[in-house]
Amino acid sequence: MKQLTPGSDAYNAAYNRLAGGYENLMARTIFLSRATWPGMIPWDDYRSVEYFKTRPEVNPNRIGCVGLSGGGLRAATLCGMHPSIRSTVVCCFLSTAAAMLRGGVDDCSEPSAGSIWLEGRLV
Repeated sequence: MKQLTPGSDAYNAAYNRLAGGYENLMARTIFLSRATWPGMIPWDDYRSVEYFKTRPEVNPNRIGCVGLSGGGLRAATLCGMHPSIRSTVVCCFLSTAAAMLRGGVDDCSEPSAGSIWLEGRLV
């Protein structure tokens, strides 16, 4: 991969092939530790809020969360889990419900929520 230009299609394809070879090892390691990937992420987010609350520049009564794309799911989950979260904004998901029902999250041929908003069609 050293001879490939980072960000190029060839580089991304090579990276995905390389990283894909480690997915089973990563999954086995997580599961053997009696954890789950969907459980680890919310736990990390929860602990981050606990850390922020210890900082002198943070008002623990005014903590909010913003999530962009997949982070929107994380923000919504964190809002439901942590009592200190007072406000949450979820924005810019990758697809529409119709596209996901038709072809899954990889089918992004439909306009995104952001483009629907910009075109003035969001009601």
